[in-house]
Amino acid sequence: MLEILYNDYIAAAVNTMGAELWSLKRREDDREFLWQGDKEIWPRRAPILFPVTGALKDGKIRIAGKDRQIPMHGFARDYEHEVISADAEHLRLRFTGNETTEEIYPYHYELEITYQLAGRRLDQTALVRNTGSETMYFSIGFHTGFFCPPGRTGSASDCVLRFADAENPLCYDKTNDGLITGTKSPLHAAENRIPAAGGTFPDTLILDHPKSSYMELFNTVTHEYVRVHMKAFPYLLVWSNRADVPFVCIEPWYGLPDLFNADGSIEKKTAILALSPGETFTCTQEIEISPPGQAENLHGESFAGAVK
Repeated sequence: MLEILYNDYIAAAVNTMGAELWSLKRREDDREFLWQGDKEIWPRRAPILFPVTGALKDGKIRIAGKDRQIPMHGFARDYEHEVISADAEHLRLRFTGNETTEEIYPYHYELEITYQLAGRRLDQTALVRNTGSETMYFSIGFHTGFFCPPGRTGSASDCVLRFADAENPLCYDKTNDGLITGTKSPLHAAENRIPAAGGTFPDTLILDHPKSSYMELFNTVTHEYVRVHMKAFPYLLVWSNRADVPFVCIEPWYGLPDLFNADGSIEKKTAILALSPGETFTCTQEIEISPPGQAENLHGESFAGAVK
């Protein structure tokens, strides 16, 4: 089921399956900024990653002395989330697991995902609450895909990934099966930017503790952008699976893929979070889209209309 949010500037749709952002449009010209999924390219749009982020060594993890097969990026994205509250600019959803997920992740918890519109920004907050009687271990992240170029105006070859501040962050080195090696290499971002096309992808960049408060996908010709404010997230991933880059995912994470030599126990997993009984953890990504009129429409078309 889709839930619709809107204000004067943007309209968003959220799928209760996975609490996944489904659409993000600029109302003035009906421009879609969120990748709309394509089973031939990448069928998802903006999944929530919980309780693991990335790949596990051999596809399993040991919890309470037992090996558990948890899918890559976890399972929260594959189940219905209950709507707790909703109005025109706000939506809160909750997932507490089920018999199937308890077999592979035997903790008691509440996962709440909240969407809040604020001007030209959509704030997306994840809250994890430990409702059990023992320490729970988890990772969490956002995996939001955006059309490249932003707003589907112009060419991907004109687009860059641009940091808010001067950056030369370290990137985790990876194995062919998506695990990290434990070593890092510098990412050289000339003038705080990385080309979106021309050799950056297909690949996954795993940035360690970037200094910038945001990263944006920016069209250097039209000046359209979509900006992801990362706040205190320790890791930022950037991914596309095609060299022609029809989309780019900008992904703040609290967590990492497994080390290639991980011992398999969840307590020792790299970058794992621990939450004592009764405690909560929250994190927020903020998605900001450019106003209209950044540059003249390249094709002389008219784009009237708004989401109803």
